[in-house]
Amino acid sequence: MLKGRGNYLCLQDAAAAANELWSTADSQFGQVREWARTTETGDVAELPFTYPSWYEIRADSDTCKGPDCRYFEPCFYYRAKKIAEEASVILVITPSISRILRYGNLSRKRASFPNTPLSFSMRRTTWKTLPRGRSESA
Repeated sequence: MLKGRGNYLCLQDAAAAANELWSTADSQFGQVREWARTTETGDVAELPFTYPSWYEIRADSDTCKGPDCRYFEPCFYYRAKKIAEEASVILVITPSISRILRYGNLSRKRASFPNTPLSFSMRRTTWKTLPRGRSESA
C-alpha cells in the first residue's frame, strides 16, 4: 500500500528535533523516539497515539536529501517506495493517484516506477499491475 510521504517518520528530522527546545518540553516526543526504534514501517497510522507535532518530524519533500541523507538506507519512506516498485499489486492512497496518472510513476523524474499496465477500479479505488499484453475485462 502506498501512502503519501508525510505519513512516514523522517529519521533525519526526528534526530534534529531531539536537540530542539520544543521537543525537550514535549512529553510525547520521547514516546515517538522509542516507537521509532521498534517500528518496521515508520507509518504514523501505526503510532499508538495521536502526536500533535507530527508535522515537525514527518518526511517532507522540502527537507528530504534523498540518497545524500545519512538516514537514506533506513529511511521509512524510501523503503516503502522500493517495496512498491517491486510489487506486482499496488494499492494507492487517493492523493497519489493523480500523481501516477500525471507522471506515470512514483517520482517526478520518471525513474522510479516502470511503465507497467495498470488497472483501476472506481468502486474500490485500487490499482494493480497487469502482465504486459494482458488486459482486465470490465
